[in-house]
Amino acid sequence: MPPKNLVLKIDRSIHLKILHEDDQVLAVAKPFGVLAHPSPGFWEKGTIAHAVVDRMPAEMLEERGNHNEWDSFIPRCIVHRLDAGTTGVMIMAKSIRSESHLAQQFRAADFMYHAPLGKKVYVSLLLGDPGGAPQRRDITVMQSIGRHPKNGRLWAVVPDGKQAKTVIRVHAFSKKYSLSLVTAELFTGRTHQIRVHCSHLEAPVANDNLYAPASKNKAFQQSLELTLPRGRQLLHAWALDLDHPTRERGTLRLRAPLPEDMASIVKKVWPSLALDPASWPGMPARLQSDAAPTGCASPQIVQSEPQLTPLQMRWLEWWESSEEGQRWTRERDLWEEQQPKRPKSHSRRLQSSALTEGRDDQRLPSA
Repeated sequence: MPPKNLVLKIDRSIHLKILHEDDQVLAVAKPFGVLAHPSPGFWEKGTIAHAVVDRMPAEMLEERGNHNEWDSFIPRCIVHRLDAGTTGVMIMAKSIRSESHLAQQFRAADFMYHAPLGKKVYVSLLLGDPGGAPQRRDITVMQSIGRHPKNGRLWAVVPDGKQAKTVIRVHAFSKKYSLSLVTAELFTGRTHQIRVHCSHLEAPVANDNLYAPASKNKAFQQSLELTLPRGRQLLHAWALDLDHPTRERGTLRLRAPLPEDMASIVKKVWPSLALDPASWPGMPARLQSDAAPTGCASPQIVQSEPQLTPLQMRWLEWWESSEEGQRWTRERDLWEEQQPKRPKSHSRRLQSSALTEGRDDQRLPSA
C-alpha cells in the first residue's frame, strides 16, 4: 500500500528529454530503468512522476481514483505507461480535461481492433526473422493474449485471452547476426503485447530476459561484442500520434529519437542505414518525415537520471521468478477481478481503464 497521504516531491536526478509541452500536455522521452509512477521501493523518488512534479498542477499530482492497484500510487497526470526496461515516448496530462481526453483515446484503441492504422509505433531489434521462411516483411499478428498457463508471471498467446493486434514491419535483416530491425505498430494495448507476439513468431525481442532464451541473448551480445544491462529489452516507443485535447490544435505527432544503445547497434550492423526510423525502407507514407512531427526539433533537457540500479533490477527479476512472487501476483490478479466495476459510461471508469486494461507495462512486486 502507498504511504498514507503521500505527496510527490521533485526528483532532479532523472534526465528527461522534453518532446512537447503546452498548457494541456507534457510529452517526454523515457529513459531505460525508470518507472512511470511510485510503487514499492520507489515511493519517494525514482519515477517519471517524481521528475515532472515542478511541471504539473497540484491537482494532477493527486492519486487517480479507482485504479484498482493497491500496490501503486498513480497520479492523475499518468495516462499510460511503459516498462522500466523500455524507452521512448510518454505523454502526460496537465489538466483534468486533458486527462479525460487522453485516457479515452488510449481506451478507444481497444475498440478499434480493425482500425486502418494504429497510434503507437515501437522500434525493436529481434533475434531471428519474424517473417519466417517466406521472409515476409509485413506481418499482421492477430492473436489473443492472456496469462501464461504454466508461469503466472508471464503472458502468452492463449485462445481465451483478450484480443490483440500488432503489425510488424521488417526494415532490415542481417544474416550475419541473425538480427531483424523492425517497427511494431499497436492496434490494442495488452501487457507485454509486442514482446509476446514477437516471441510467438519465434523472433523474440533482443535481450528480453522474460521472453527470449538466455542462450540466445548471450550469443547476441557476444556476436556484437557488447554488454547490455539486465532488464533492458531492446524496445523503444518511437512514435505516438494523438488528437490534442484542444481539438483546434490538431494532431500531436510525437517522435522519440533512438536511444544510444539501439542507435549504436543499428550503426554497427547496418552502417548505411539512417538513424531516423521515418526514412527506413518499407515505412508507410503516413509515418515518413515529409512533415516535421512534434518532438523532432532539438529537445529540451530537464535535469535528472536515476535508473534502477543493477541490484534493484536483479531483485525485481528474482521476485518475479520466485514462488512467493508468482503467488503474490496471482492473489493480486484475483483481488482485482473481484473489485466492483463502475459503469463504462462513468468518467472515472474511462480514466482508469486506460491503465488497467490497455496497459503497456509490467506489474511490479511489493517490497
